[in-house]
Amino acid sequence: MNSVNTGVLNFSGKYINSKYSNPYTTNSILDNKTTSNSVPDELDRNNIQSLYDYSKDRIKDLHLYYTQFGQMPKWADKNTDLIIKKLGASDVNSSNIEMVLDLIKDKKLPIAALFNVTGHVSKNVEADLDKLFEAYMAGKDVKEVFVPKFKSIDEAANNIEIGDVCQIEGNKNISTKLPDGTIKELFISADTCLELFPPVERFIACQSTTVGDCYLVASLDSINQNPNARHKLLEMFRENPDGTVDVALGGFKFDDGQVIQKEPDNTIVKDISPKIHKEAGKNFASSTSEGIRAIEILHKKYRKEQTDIKVKEQYEYYGRLLDNLERGKHMDTSKVRSYLLRHVEELNKRLKETNSVVIANASSSSDIYTKDELEYFRSFFEAGEEMIDNTVNVYNKNFRISRKEILKRLLELDYKEDNLSKYTRLVLKRYLNELPEEYPDRKCSIAEILPKKILKNIFSNLEEGKFHYNTTRGKENVFRTLGLSETTDGSAQELKDKMFDKSPYKYVFTCSNSKIEPSPAGEVSAQRQHGYVLQPIDIEGERKFLLRNPHNTLNEGIFTYEKLCRHFTTIHCAAIE
Repeated sequence: MNSVNTGVLNFSGKYINSKYSNPYTTNSILDNKTTSNSVPDELDRNNIQSLYDYSKDRIKDLHLYYTQFGQMPKWADKNTDLIIKKLGASDVNSSNIEMVLDLIKDKKLPIAALFNVTGHVSKNVEADLDKLFEAYMAGKDVKEVFVPKFKSIDEAANNIEIGDVCQIEGNKNISTKLPDGTIKELFISADTCLELFPPVERFIACQSTTVGDCYLVASLDSINQNPNARHKLLEMFRENPDGTVDVALGGFKFDDGQVIQKEPDNTIVKDISPKIHKEAGKNFASSTSEGIRAIEILHKKYRKEQTDIKVKEQYEYYGRLLDNLERGKHMDTSKVRSYLLRHVEELNKRLKETNSVVIANASSSSDIYTKDELEYFRSFFEAGEEMIDNTVNVYNKNFRISRKEILKRLLELDYKEDNLSKYTRLVLKRYLNELPEEYPDRKCSIAEILPKKILKNIFSNLEEGKFHYNTTRGKENVFRTLGLSETTDGSAQELKDKMFDKSPYKYVFTCSNSKIEPSPAGEVSAQRQHGYVLQPIDIEGERKFLLRNPHNTLNEGIFTYEKLCRHFTTIHCAAIE
């Protein structure tokens, strides 16, 4: 990769250039020069003021950082109090938190790593912290500690664990150990791997505060923290001779000495580095490792491609409907709900009077489109206006509107004669017919494909992140998108069998809570309409489950199967091939 002067390391790094432009992470975790190589021995755990000063010193920029991203200033004090309580426990977890605080003080970890520290520091983060600080204390090269060098494949196979990476003598790229024990060469160098997935931070995923992609970040963390699955993410990156790095769904493979996509038609983003910088600058990507950010950006492109296909199909469909209207045909009987066909004559009469057409859409009343609305959609499409597929947001509360709100917005638009206002009025009137007069506060979802300008004209107070392609999962099989075989289909008993498989690493899991109200569930609370990382683990011979919130996967809580069933409504599972 192209050489960049970062002020801390001399190895190449576009990723370091993009990542460490953040004023809160100006140093590399690979640099063992630190102002706090160890936790101060004089720290008095019985002295609350001492603990408070210690914590405050390491998160002195917390107020500024979080207020910039919409957090309440009082949160910083609340978080500090939480950390003080953890430090006062005088256990392994408190020691882990102290090391995290030291890395933040040295600006080697983002402050987001301290967000909502409710559970225990995860086992993977703990293992990386131990290796890292041992390297610091011994003056070892951190790079070689996390990417050890071996003379042969056999030597590597006998000395590293499944999911770990290493450098084989004579190879340009690193290799990893697969679940079957074999060593596989990857498509990136050691420097690039450590830039994409730095020690410690590689296991701390912190979802963006503006983009609702918990389902995606949870899936990525579930794969990354499972040693049997981790290679699936590493295979998605290819380093090119000019130093740029590409990322592709489904990953890459060697073919006659060349590195090519496994599936040529899959989404790919070439030279991902500048895209990471752009998205992160808008807070549209996680405060996490560059590798996870890169895949978020890749997924955004994939979602846009899927949207573009659906938008083109709708454009063409509306064209056929307009042709039908010219011939006096007001119903698409191939798509209209069957119950409407029982009243064809009556409905046709009404449609002719309003020059409208019936199509199948989200609900019965919003099925009736005027000719003008169809023509507006096509004209906006032809003008290149960005379209949003809100059919994936059907459960998103941000795009719900009441009769009272519609009437208010119609009044505001009443005397405006520009095309945007006229088109918006047509959409609102269609949904107004769906909502009963006797329930003015009852809401419905605007769940269809519409120009972004129309949605912003209706929901003027929504932040840009609510329109982001990664916001909300919809019906997407995320594990399948990422190249795994999703196996969620099947009976509840079959899913339970997978969760209790003798190997806790055979499958990857996420879970979500879409129906019940938020309720405390031990160390990690179950929030409504939010995705979580789920990982089986055996503790003292009993199968338990680690739960991590993608808001900050530094933390994890322990759940029993019964407790899991009480607080979560959906579990997604994928097999590792």
